[in-house]
Amino acid sequence: MQNRIWLTAYRRMFLYPQAFKSTEVKPFCTGFVKIAETDKEKEENRMKKRREIAAVLCAVLLLILAFSAAYIVIEAGHNCTGEGCPICQEIQVCRQILNTVGTVLVSAVIFLGVFILFTAVLHMFFWAAPAITLISLKVKLSD
Repeated sequence: MQNRIWLTAYRRMFLYPQAFKSTEVKPFCTGFVKIAETDKEKEENRMKKRREIAAVLCAVLLLILAFSAAYIVIEAGHNCTGEGCPICQEIQVCRQILNTVGTVLVSAVIFLGVFILFTAVLHMFFWAAPAITLISLKVKLSD
C-alpha cells in the first residue's frame, strides 16, 4: 500500500507539473516539500530585493552627508597648523562631497519636475481627450 502511494504521487508530479507550481508548503508523504515559485512570485521577489538595495543605498548616502556636515561643524574651530594641515584637507574633502551630492540631488529634482510636467501635458492633450467611437456617438449598425 505504501509503495502505491509513492508511485501515485511520483506519477502526478511528472504528469501534471503545473499542479506543483506554487510556493505553499504541502505535505508530501511523510515530509514537507517546498514547491517551485511561479514567474510572478519570482518577479515580486526580485522587485523586493531591488527596493531593499535602493533603501540601503539611500541610507548610506544620507549617512555620508550627515557625517560630512557634522565633521565640518565639529572641526571648524580647530587649531590649524598651516599649509598641509590634515584636518583642513579633510574639511575640503567633506565640502567637495557635499557640493557634488548637492549638485546631483538638485539635478535629479529638476529632472523629476520636468518629467512630471511633461507627462502631465501629454496626459492633458492626448490621453484625457474623449475617445470618439461608434458607441460614444451612439451609432447603431443594423442591416
